[in-house]
Amino acid sequence: MQIAHGPEPHVWFLVNGLVSACRMIVDVDWPEPNELVDLSHMGLARERRRGLEQMADRIIHADFSDHQPTKDTNQVIGSGATRTENLVRVLRDLEVDRRVGRLGFDELAVPGDVVFGPDDWARGSVRLVQLIAPDLRLN
Repeated sequence: MQIAHGPEPHVWFLVNGLVSACRMIVDVDWPEPNELVDLSHMGLARERRRGLEQMADRIIHADFSDHQPTKDTNQVIGSGATRTENLVRVLRDLEVDRRVGRLGFDELAVPGDVVFGPDDWARGSVRLVQLIAPDLRLN
């Protein structure tokens, strides 16, 4: 079993971004932590490349969804404010896919109220990912 921590982007959470996740790992002396990055949450938290660089060796899963500028809405990718293309570029530059693919995790966030169903959510999201990274393998 692998456990992956995923920071939530809200101010009332003690660990609400990648930088605070790094501090938590040091503070609790967690020997082999795994991190889940959610591109929508990263957008809400205004995460920068530095946070991803600090966690690159620990990231084992990335969630793709979109959101409104100030609300976590789990929308179809490309229909909101997430800078998906930039975040995917950073994840690829850091070769995070090598680690993520090794463990093969799969998770789908609950669709928001603007999505007609999970199939609509998945098809719309896959279309955008294929546009911004046509060579990326989708399982």
